Amino acid sequence: MSEELVKVRFKIKKDADGFPETRDWEDLNCVQNGSVCEVRSIPFYLRDVAYGDKVRVRNEEDGNLEVDSFQSRGGYSVFRLWLRDEKENRLKVVKELVDLGLLVEWDGRLIALAVPPTRNLDEVISYIMAGKASGRWGAQDGFVFEPK
Repeated sequence: MSEELVKVRFKIKKDADGFPETRDWEDLNCVQNGSVCEVRSIPFYLRDVAYGDKVRVRNEEDGNLEVDSFQSRGGYSVFRLWLRDEKENRLKVVKELVDLGLLVEWDGRLIALAVPPTRNLDEVISYIMAGKASGRWGAQDGFVFEPK
């Protein structure tokens, strides 16, 4: 049985430089259960939101679902990679990431990845940092899950 996905709008908190300049919102696919939605997309621009997180939503006048409050963490960590060289084989990089057991989405040279709670986060971070050090990509964390 497939789950029906709905779009939920998340307000983007811009960094000190105003990035991203062209976006104020990011829509993420979610599974809805009443007023609670579970994130089923990997954020490209949001910080502190990860795949598997649960949020409470409200219906806006324009018909969109928008985040009202955060409910719980799903245990995933999120990172973003920016392929430095346009000639870098994106599909090869995606395969490497999938082979590491990660969830992956991409848009051009930007790759968003989610690390499941079952993966060794230190190993994944070492892989990301090695690729950054070699010049394959730039890297940024979106959210790093730390169990309590």
